[in-house]
Amino acid sequence: RIQSSKLSIRPEIARAMQYIHLHLQDELSLDTIAQEVELSPSHLGHLFKKEVGTSVIDYVLEQRIELAKRYLEEARFRNYELAEKVGFRHYSYFSTMFKKMTGMGPNEYRRSVKTSILPLAYEKEKG
Repeated sequence: RIQSSKLSIRPEIARAMQYIHLHLQDELSLDTIAQEVELSPSHLGHLFKKEVGTSVIDYVLEQRIELAKRYLEEARFRNYELAEKVGFRHYSYFSTMFKKMTGMGPNEYRRSVKTSILPLAYEKEKG
């Protein structure tokens, strides 16, 4: 078992999480991740849920949305490019899932981040 702060995670689960993080832009399925960590899909699914508290597929989705949020904050990509960059084949599905998980669409999120950052930058320039 690997000690990670307060968490104790099995090496197979840690490897699965690492693989997910390194391949967010790729098509990820329970089968491909399980094959990578040499477990059966059902066993990986069971262990992952038990140790991480969420399903493998939900974890992948959460990580993709978190990465998308970082990209939106940097404003480096157009939304359809960003969707592909974080592993969504269709912008409409990305947009739907982003809104479901954050409560706002990608454009709304980008604007909300911009308006919360600008006053801080302005204050630093003044002071």
